[in-house]
Amino acid sequence: MHRIQQTKSKQLLDNIREGKEEEVRESIIAGAHVNAVKEDKWTPLHLAAEQGYKDIVTDLLEKGANVDQKTPNGYTALHLAAEQGYKDIVTALLEKGANVDQKTARGYTALLFAAKNGYKDIVTALLEKGAKVDEKAANRYTAGYTALLLAAEKGYKDIVTALLEKGAKVDEKDSSGMTSLYYSTENNNVEIAEALIKAGADVSAKNSSGVTLLYRAVLHGYADIVKLLIEGGADVNVFLGSTTLLNVAIVNNNTEVAKALIKGGANIDVRDTLSNLHIAVSRNNGEIVEALIKAGADVNAEDLLGNVPLQESEFFTESYNLIINHIARLEAADLYVSETNLQQKNEFVNTSRERYNNYAQRFQNCKDEIKKLNKPLYDFFKGSDVNELASMWKKNKDIRNKFDNQESLKEQYPEYAHILINKANEAEKEIFLHNHRPLIDFLSTHYKSNFQAMSFAGIRNFFEVHKSDLEEKGIGVRNNTLIYFADFENVQERGIPTLKVKTFVETIKNKCIKSNLECPRIEQTQGASQSLN
Repeated sequence: MHRIQQTKSKQLLDNIREGKEEEVRESIIAGAHVNAVKEDKWTPLHLAAEQGYKDIVTDLLEKGANVDQKTPNGYTALHLAAEQGYKDIVTALLEKGANVDQKTARGYTALLFAAKNGYKDIVTALLEKGAKVDEKAANRYTAGYTALLLAAEKGYKDIVTALLEKGAKVDEKDSSGMTSLYYSTENNNVEIAEALIKAGADVSAKNSSGVTLLYRAVLHGYADIVKLLIEGGADVNVFLGSTTLLNVAIVNNNTEVAKALIKGGANIDVRDTLSNLHIAVSRNNGEIVEALIKAGADVNAEDLLGNVPLQESEFFTESYNLIINHIARLEAADLYVSETNLQQKNEFVNTSRERYNNYAQRFQNCKDEIKKLNKPLYDFFKGSDVNELASMWKKNKDIRNKFDNQESLKEQYPEYAHILINKANEAEKEIFLHNHRPLIDFLSTHYKSNFQAMSFAGIRNFFEVHKSDLEEKGIGVRNNTLIYFADFENVQERGIPTLKVKTFVETIKNKCIKSNLECPRIEQTQGASQSLN
């Protein structure tokens, strides 16, 4: 009798393997055991689910097949169907009560299989049955992966969205310290990165080697990802040894990345031996050279050998011409030009009558533009002391109004608008630092940051990076994290630091002293702190 049963069961397994639906039904009717196992411990249901025989699966389930029977590796029929993408079979198994969160020996759930292989409809079906979204795999190659990590790495945006809607933890890390945002950054998947950031992903996350997302995006030259990360609050001024992100972008000739970093507040004058302008000129990247000059890069800066950026380029290159043109602006406005630059300029313009005449004409055009400046704007333009600029900014509303429409200003003063805008930013920066002096002094110490060396955009970036730091609930305000106390809008005039700023600083200081609190710090410093004037 036992041998007869074995024969029937073997026939059932053979028929399933060959997909013979009618023969399967006949075997079941003839008394074949629906939970019979092969030598490898697979049941008829395992075979049918793996091979996609939906009708056979249905017949087996109706005859009492064990829906959660496991293979030696811990696979259930649900795992097999989800891994292969058989939505109808997954649905049938779930309707029969299959354990949606059962794990294989390597820690995989059906949801992990579906997310890994891009089966969005199966992911949805499993989530609707209450599948746990943050279960982690223990596989050698995917240790620590959640469904969100798998979907993000593979680039399955719809699955990422579905998982986020079900509350998936956006900053879970795998065994290498990678987050979902890290994978989308590595793969230059802008849509997924955007969805993750919108869901609250940490843009400052680092992998187990301490490498930031922004660094990887800069290194790869992924301009759109770089912009997303900066908008999300990534630190543009973090150091990599003695190298900055902007330096990396310029060395690699990544124009759009460099421009995004400059716009985001990257410090353009930080350097090791060569300035960023020296490097950009040596690579003859005119767009980066122009962006640096417009951001206020110093064309008179010297390297360790005393060479200025102009000496890094050959005659007649785009970069060379851009600096020559800027020297004409400076000369026409009686602004400082080093002797080395003047000598280089004279050698260049005297190589031909045409170049001499072109320079003379540009010089005159710049002179004519300066004459168009009214007296208050001219005085502001000529101002060199930051305190003087801040004072003029406060006293003259007409000057401030000029900067409400910067595009119009650029059209009106194409040669000098960028200098005017940089001076306005310096004035606003000085007023901001003055009005927040207790806070800035405190932050300079605890973050080892040199706010005086930052641009105003760089200071904004700093506060965006650390916006949630130093929360203090005992001072009677809501949303009282660091960003709450930074007022970037009211920078028309210097005033006494507000009571809320003073109270916040004193409270945090006392808290640090009493509890020996290790306040958050930037791991890579941006320069020694300086006292404010």
